[in-house]
Amino acid sequence: MTYFNRFACCLVNYGYTRSIICDVQRNSYYLIPNSLYTLLIEEFPNFSIEEIYDSYGDENEKHLKYYLNFLLANEIGFIDAKIIKELIPINLNYKVAEPIYSIIIDLNKEYFFS
Repeated sequence: MTYFNRFACCLVNYGYTRSIICDVQRNSYYLIPNSLYTLLIEEFPNFSIEEIYDSYGDENEKHLKYYLNFLLANEIGFIDAKIIKELIPINLNYKVAEPIYSIIIDLNKEYFFS
């Protein structure tokens, strides 16, 4: 059995008509169909490539091979004999130490010239 492991620096976002892969390490992005997004988020982390081929059938085998070649050629991930759980996703949470991190002060002219 072989598995596709996506690099943690390749973030995947879903869009209305198409999705995007943002490679934050190489500062590049790739527009992808939503079907590839589904493979990256739902299928590849849970199933082997062989199981995915079997579930999608022969009519979609050409698309799956194209998607895998695209992902490997652009170094979005790699194929291994197991799913590597140590590939920890990048933490995107942002915490501010100050209680106020944004403020707008609106003053009129009378305040300065009175």
